[in-house]
Amino acid sequence: FTEPDRSKRTKVNIAPEQLSTDNQEPNEGPVTNLVDGKTNTFFHTRWSGTQVPLPQYVQIDFNEVHTAFAVKYCTRVVGNSDGYPTAATMQVQPVGTNDWVDVGTISEGMPTAKNTASWFETPWFLYEAGFDKFRFLVTAVTDNKNYFHMSELEFYDVELETYDPETDEEEVEPVK
Repeated sequence: FTEPDRSKRTKVNIAPEQLSTDNQEPNEGPVTNLVDGKTNTFFHTRWSGTQVPLPQYVQIDFNEVHTAFAVKYCTRVVGNSDGYPTAATMQVQPVGTNDWVDVGTISEGMPTAKNTASWFETPWFLYEAGFDKFRFLVTAVTDNKNYFHMSELEFYDVELETYDPETDEEEVEPVK
């Protein structure tokens, strides 16, 4: 038996200047391409020159606090099979700290088909104390390369609904 996902997702608008990465490829694929609304552009971590081993991340610096969230991303259309994320950790930075907290991982069902743009949506994650920075930390990729790529990245606030089977009523618990 699988509990139904009782959540409502609202897309958060992300401006290009809110994005950063720890390993930008200098020759192509700037991180700002992740929020241009186009699946024919892409972001790429460093594949040229001296490479840095995984993990590597894309970071979003928010102007507000979030607690419950989900992420959706689209793969890059490319003819080779390397660099597709196959595992990632969702990290948040609690408000007023410099610490990073792991709130969950994904590793099943992540798309790796070349020559097609494929969307992937995570389950929801919760960090009740609140955070204002988020990292999509890629920990493994296809062909064991030291880089990753994707075409779009979206962040969603999640409103969780609680279900009380004794009263057979649903209560909406707004969480931003």
